[in-house]
Amino acid sequence: GALAASPDGALWAGTRQGGLARLYQGQWQVFSKENSSLGTNFISSLGVDGDVLWVGTWDYKDYPRSGLYRYRGKWQVFNKDSGLPSNWVYSVLPVPNGDLWVGTFDGLARYHGGKWETYRNLEFDYSGGHLSASLLSTDLAATSDGDLWAAARFTRKLFRFHRGQWDFFDLRGRFKPTSPQTLITALAATRDGALWIGAGGHGSDPDLGGLFRYHQEKWQFFTKNNCSLPDNRITALLPRPDGTLWVGTQNGLARFRPSKTLPWVELIPSFEKQGATFTQPRQTFVAWAFD
Repeated sequence: GALAASPDGALWAGTRQGGLARLYQGQWQVFSKENSSLGTNFISSLGVDGDVLWVGTWDYKDYPRSGLYRYRGKWQVFNKDSGLPSNWVYSVLPVPNGDLWVGTFDGLARYHGGKWETYRNLEFDYSGGHLSASLLSTDLAATSDGDLWAAARFTRKLFRFHRGQWDFFDLRGRFKPTSPQTLITALAATRDGALWIGAGGHGSDPDLGGLFRYHQEKWQFFTKNNCSLPDNRITALLPRPDGTLWVGTQNGLARFRPSKTLPWVELIPSFEKQGATFTQPRQTFVAWAFD
């Protein structure tokens, strides 16, 4: 699923099989392949650029109708025939300079200067040796300094597009406890210019994972052991315009408020609201819709 808020105050929620829902002035409207030009009901990502909504789709049962959809009163689709590396879109991120970044199953694409550019494989020489990395199925975030951050999902490698060049951050030695099962699960940027990196472990070990904050070349690492984060296994990150960061974990939601002395507020893992019961902590849209 995916979330976005548009300037008109609407909340958009993408689902995995139910299409795209819009909450505006207390009323829900659903766009689906049955009632609109949206080609699939499997929504993987959302991005807002002014009055334009970008909708990434990833339907493993219907590759030809998957792609990147643009909505501005009417639907327009971009896919491999349009220049994307793949029809399966994992992430979409418009940035202030007018570029559009799109993470796909077969590489990271940037729409720049009226054409698509694709980044698939990166090569780095660094003190630890040589690294060949693939930019497949990436999470994306953009910080206020203009940098684009990308993490190939479920790896421990973080990449930055800085002034037209890629560089590399290896997070393996920063996880405590160190484990090959601890992998990046989410990225987000807050208005203060900080990059947040969520991590979690493959498997059920609640000690694997945590939350990084990178700001002004300094790292902080938060876990349930040094703050009131309800669980180390991070599933989703959601920044708000007021600087608040919502954090979805496998055992509840937390909220970071920069002005508070104690940074984390633990919320109830499951609750009922308007007749609906939410028991999956990763359903972060609960926090946005009812905050």
